[in-house]
Amino acid sequence: MDRSQPFLLPPSVQEFIPEDDLAWFLIDAVAAMDTTAFHARSRLGSAGRAGYDPDMLLTLLVYAYCLGQRSSRRIEALCVRDLGFRVVTGNRVVDHSTIAAFRANHEEAIKKLFTEVLLLCAKAGLRQVGVVAVDGTKIAASAGLGKTREREALQREYERLSAEVESMLAQAAATDAHQDSLYGPDNRGDELPAELRRRLDRLARLKETLRQIDQARAEHDADEHGPTPTGRPRRADKIATAQRKLDQLTQRRDQRVAKEQAAGRRLPGSRPDYDALIAQAEADLAAAQGQADTTPTPEPPDTTPTPEPPDTTPTPEPPGTALAVRPGCSVEHLPSAARRGNATDPDSRMLRTQRGWTQGYNCQAASVRVQHGRRLVLAAEVSQDANDVRLAIPMMDTAVVNADRAGLGTIDLFALDAGYWSDDNLTAPGPDRVIAPGKNRVMLTELRANGYATDEPPPDASPADRMRHRLRTQTGAESYAQRAPTIEPVFGDTKHNRGITAFQRRGKPAADNEWKLINATSNLLTLHRHTRDLARGRPPATNTDRSAQRNEPT
Repeated sequence: MDRSQPFLLPPSVQEFIPEDDLAWFLIDAVAAMDTTAFHARSRLGSAGRAGYDPDMLLTLLVYAYCLGQRSSRRIEALCVRDLGFRVVTGNRVVDHSTIAAFRANHEEAIKKLFTEVLLLCAKAGLRQVGVVAVDGTKIAASAGLGKTREREALQREYERLSAEVESMLAQAAATDAHQDSLYGPDNRGDELPAELRRRLDRLARLKETLRQIDQARAEHDADEHGPTPTGRPRRADKIATAQRKLDQLTQRRDQRVAKEQAAGRRLPGSRPDYDALIAQAEADLAAAQGQADTTPTPEPPDTTPTPEPPDTTPTPEPPGTALAVRPGCSVEHLPSAARRGNATDPDSRMLRTQRGWTQGYNCQAASVRVQHGRRLVLAAEVSQDANDVRLAIPMMDTAVVNADRAGLGTIDLFALDAGYWSDDNLTAPGPDRVIAPGKNRVMLTELRANGYATDEPPPDASPADRMRHRLRTQTGAESYAQRAPTIEPVFGDTKHNRGITAFQRRGKPAADNEWKLINATSNLLTLHRHTRDLARGRPPATNTDRSAQRNEPT
């Protein structure tokens, strides 16, 4: 083998990879998109060296994300070694700083890319035919869990760094004065030392972290003790909460007794011990009333304005002291975001996963089964909430808007798991939805034991009882059974197949931008498989949905 043999003819990138390769498909896909926003900041002519074509950089970024490569330095190395990347770049090697700057400078345009991809899918004939499933997964932030500390520790760190910065600024000013006396005021030497710049940067992040903790405490106080828009009692109002629980148990017992009297027999299934539950609820109500009688009434705060002393410190002002906790409460009862923060990424949160705790974000997605058994992501959002209950309505609204803009059809039904269960999500206006009240295995066990429900729910049934009854019917059970095979493979492909388990950039806006790009490339992979199967003259592969068969009662 003679590896020193030169090419007899100049090589052509047209011959590097097959015509149906993903790289050629993405080049054509980007050419069909509206990339005007990416060209607005480009410089392809006039004075100086011409910049790279924005369409080429966008194709390079999308191609890398499709393959799970998100590091700008790794992408630069692949532009040398990988034939697909060389086809995308036209045999040029793009510097990693150019890739990183392109990704950071076009955040808004990349967000709009998500809708552009949905438009391409609609034009290719991939239109929704099934239930839209909404779920969330935890993606780690670019911050270590060990850097998450309590507010008091962050406050001490802030004060320590403030003192160091003040000392270093004074030392720098003395050095500048000494050098000016030696070399004259017009000579250089007045730049801040690199160590001081790093401390100032960490000081700013600490201040932002403390501000977010105080904001979370204020929001928690408003949620627990502020006015209620729906009239339901707050969790902090223990008397109203206990009374509401007692009323619910009494109502359920009376309804069950009425059903058994009307049927002339005992209803099948396990029967709760309502007498014991009601006795416990009455005891809880009495305890809450007794605790309220012994709780001291807090004095009204002093609203007299205090004159502020003049600020003569050159460093940033430290954040205010922590918000006072209401009488009868303790810091341990506050949510995690109101107690601790992470100075590396102040926007990230401590979240519980199946494998323990992680520092990251709650990433939401709405997916739908389309023709030929494929899946499309209709909406992708990043949240700081630890659970999903407050994210159902925003995700459904976003999915409806995106589907309407792309012309994918009307959404008739949403399927959500027990993490979204609440009266507000059940009764909010919008498309029809099914929400599980608990674990799916418990629902399947009840279906196998009791069979499908064929009667109508009671006229005075609450929204929660109506949903429970609906999921016991054959239509409701089959509709909810489509949730898992619609949304879970999307997360599995992202985390397992593409290896995306953590964000590359810091901050909620940057993480949200990256999450949209991840799901946009997921839709492009779906579109590529669809068009490749059609071009090869064979029907696209179908995925038989056997979830309804698994729910058949035995």
